[in-house]
Amino acid sequence: MTEAKRSFAMLDSKSYWYAVYTKPRWEKKVACLLDEKGIENYCPLNKVVKQWSDRKKVVLEPVFKSYVFVKILEDKKWDLKK
Repeated sequence: MTEAKRSFAMLDSKSYWYAVYTKPRWEKKVACLLDEKGIENYCPLNKVVKQWSDRKKVVLEPVFKSYVFVKILEDKKWDLKK
């Protein structure tokens, strides 16, 4: 493929944001796995104080439960399932 065709192909394929459904309570794990693969993702977290009978603890909970947002090329979106 020539350089001109390759640059045209790069302009033709666009990146879009997709909502990826995950197993419940796996949002942070999936975000870490996507980071390791080099895929841009967004998993907003909220600090919440949880109280047990013996202590209080600040935990990070996802704002959108069971979802991670991913920005990926349109033709590569099905590669996420691998």
